[in-house]
Order: sequence, then C-alpha cells, then structure tokens
Amino acid sequence: MAVHPSHEEEQARVREFFGGDSSGYFVEVGANHPTHGSQTWHLEQLGWTGVLVEPQPDLAASLVALRKAAKVFAAACTSPENAGQPMPLHVDGARSGLDRDRISRNAGEQVSGYDIRPTDSELPARALSGGNQQKVVVAREMMRDFKVLLAAQPTRGVDVGAVELIHDRLRQARDEGKAILLVSAELNEVLALADRIAVMYAGRFAVVLPRAEASEEVLGPYMTGAQREAA
Repeated sequence: MAVHPSHEEEQARVREFFGGDSSGYFVEVGANHPTHGSQTWHLEQLGWTGVLVEPQPDLAASLVALRKAAKVFAAACTSPENAGQPMPLHVDGARSGLDRDRISRNAGEQVSGYDIRPTDSELPARALSGGNQQKVVVAREMMRDFKVLLAAQPTRGVDVGAVELIHDRLRQARDEGKAILLVSAELNEVLALADRIAVMYAGRFAVVLPRAEASEEVLGPYMTGAQREAA
C-alpha cells in the first residue's frame, strides 16, 4: 500500500532540497489544486513568489483565493507558433483541455486491439499486471505515425498470445516501410522478426548477418565471445 507524506513532511523535503533558500521564483502550468500535491505551495511557504497557470475557471478561482503570493492566470498554454491565435478549450471536470470522448474512444480501441485486461479503459496503468502494462506501452508507441522505432524487449513479461500479437504489429510496421531496431535477449524473437541481425559482445559488434545466413548454431559462438567477425 502506498504511503504518502504529510504536508509537513513534503515541506521539509522541499526546504532541504533548496537548502532553505527563502527567495526564488516558480512557474507552475496546470496548477490544479491550490495545495494538495503542489510543491510550489511549499515553496510559497518558504517565501517564494511565482506564476500559476490554470485554465479551468473554478480551480483558478481557488488558486486566487488561497495562493496569495502567486500571480494566477486562468488560461491555457499553447505552442509558440500558435501565440496570439484563438484556441478552443474543452473543459470536463478536473481534466481541462482534454477531449474526453476522443480519449475514451482511442483507449477502447487500443484495449480491444491489444487484448489489454481488464478491459476497463478508465483504469490507471499502474493497476494492471506487468504484462498488460507492457501491452499498454506497445499500443501507445505503435499508434504513433513514426518512421523509426526502437523496440527494446517488446514482449518481456507478456503471455504467449500477446507475444504473437505484438510480433504481428511489428511486422506490419516493417511492411509499411518503417524502420525498426529490435533489441531483444530472446534469440527466437530476433530470428522470427529481424531482416538483419547484429550480435554485440563486450560492447562491440561481434558480427552482422542477413537473416538468411543466421541461425542459433551460427550466432551462438558470437554471442559467447568464442568467435569474432574478421576485421
């Protein structure tokens, strides 16, 4: 069970981190609650001043009422290239600026597509098993419009069915012309997915082979350092 420090303990930690410095300036974007979980609140108690940015009106009003040493801006931030341009703001409870319908639809699609269990897309990732957390990470990365993907141990901890599903997604991305650098301690996985295989030993490439020339028997000596490719 997680044990959260008290406000007094948090303030002591912040004071210790900043060496008790009683002067400084902070900026907090998405300030949300005036005091709960806010490190800038503790800085304010030390004598700091700063700026709080919170787009949701009721939360901004709470900040104005309780954070007397800070300047509160009830606004949403955007990228520099959009400065001065109107920006629509979707407000839904404590999650201002988020399109909840779109998020929910996408989460449901990924949960279904990657067989993430339980199927409740509202559950935080930390509530899932290790294997299902791994599937969440794979789903998140594969849905991006990437050109190069570094896949390090992509199937570690997942069940056999999910291994094949993730392998299929990686093959599909490869077939779409995307470059994938697979790093895996599972030789069977490397042989099943790679078009070209590089073996590293003692921090250096021992050999680089096309898949057609690679097998467990060929790669084994390079993996153990018993054999090195001729310079």
